[in-house]
Amino acid sequence: MSDLQDWIAQIYTYPELLGMGHAQRLEDLNLGLGWLYYALPRILRCQTVVVIGSYRGFVPLVLGRALQDNKVSSQVIFIDPSFVDEFWNEPEKVKSYFLQFEVENIRHFRCTTQEFVRTDAYQCL
Repeated sequence: MSDLQDWIAQIYTYPELLGMGHAQRLEDLNLGLGWLYYALPRILRCQTVVVIGSYRGFVPLVLGRALQDNKVSSQVIFIDPSFVDEFWNEPEKVKSYFLQFEVENIRHFRCTTQEFVRTDAYQCL
């Protein structure tokens, strides 16, 4: 896995990962609020994180990277019904999208939270 600064530079090649109010900045590879998202799983050493909604996956990516950097088995449960557009509609494209950033522990559920709580995955949390 690439070092963190190289990884940030890689995700910022996608302009859509620089917006949405997280105070990110390309010029100095600043994750903005992403530093908090990254720090929490690193400090708490949690094994499962749940993310509800994300425009282009900034928060799931940062949390997933943090969990992987902990070097223990872990996962991000990412719930997004893809109401904004069709970005999260195709499971294989979603998986490939996250894998291109070397983040392998994100499980996407294309549903609402109300639908998710009726799934086996929810029961296993």
